[in-house]
Amino acid sequence: MVKGGDYFNWEAIGALLAQKSDIEQTKFFQSFIKEIETYDTNLSKEMQLMSINNKLTDREKELLSCLSYREGDNDKQSRSL
Repeated sequence: MVKGGDYFNWEAIGALLAQKSDIEQTKFFQSFIKEIETYDTNLSKEMQLMSINNKLTDREKELLSCLSYREGDNDKQSRSL
């Protein structure tokens, strides 16, 4: 069933992804990043990611921040989620 013009049920896809192994989840994010890297300019890449960021809740941003810390950055690792 098409909901709101979308051909994908994003809730179902998100739930499926959340149940996958860390290896499969990593492949998803790597594929997403690889696709964003095909955008013509750095500005278009940044604008797309900022647009996504603006639509996330503070809680979602906090959880996703765990994906982007660099090794040795204890601030992200020690937060209580």
